[in-house]
Amino acid sequence: MLYSLPQRFGALLFALALAACATTSSTSAGPSGRGEPAPRGEAMAVAANPHAVEAALEMLRAGGSAVDAAVAAELVLGLVEPQSSGLGGGGFMLFYDGRTEQMVGYDGREWAPAGATPEMFLDARGRPMAFLDAQASGRSTGVPLLIPMLKLAHDDHGRLPWARLFEPAIRLADEGFEISPRMARMIAGAGERGRLRADFQARAYLFDREGAPLPAGTLLRNAAYANSLRAIAAQGPAAMTQGPIADSDRRCRPPQPARRHAHACRLAGGTTASA
Repeated sequence: MLYSLPQRFGALLFALALAACATTSSTSAGPSGRGEPAPRGEAMAVAANPHAVEAALEMLRAGGSAVDAAVAAELVLGLVEPQSSGLGGGGFMLFYDGRTEQMVGYDGREWAPAGATPEMFLDARGRPMAFLDAQASGRSTGVPLLIPMLKLAHDDHGRLPWARLFEPAIRLADEGFEISPRMARMIAGAGERGRLRADFQARAYLFDREGAPLPAGTLLRNAAYANSLRAIAAQGPAAMTQGPIADSDRRCRPPQPARRHAHACRLAGGTTASA
């Protein structure tokens, strides 16, 4: 497996925004343990889901930085909007430092593994595979770089401890959240095409016993996601490449020859943050 570290760059790249408002005036310990004064005044973040807003708000009120808030919100979005982003994908982050007026970008987009080849999306007759056939196969899964990217940004600009950023998402996964109308539409649409319902784990999580898609407002819990977050909170990005998470990732993909993987877009998400 080819595993490339995320990179910093000076370009404007973003896919999502995280949203909330808070006032902070406390002093908090940064990742290195040094006490750093949190910014005074109002702070703002924007998110597509209110649970992510609350996660960002919680970090800001605790004296966290914009990057702390962005990481916490993204971890929640991976739970409540799995169709848009998640641990198994990649992302971009744009950071603006208001003190220096400098802008830094972080590139955490997925990479194609070492076994990828130009012919991997061709069928036995040498013709391009149908899009849904390719997307739903193990071949369309890239090396996830979202977590390494978030860790790199946090090492550079975080104030709160890394594990603290995971608490809102872990709590929500354990206690449950209501399926949003947008997520419900995604489940129903994917269910009609048959791909999502055909997956055993997805069917158990997102459909009822009769195979009907769960409607908006249904309380959903995800103990497996919470456990994955606990491992990443404790071990950092290493939890994605060794141990139970990595082993589960390999088991979930259909057996393929050496060329089985390729660059994937379907789980990618991005983040914008400023300070």
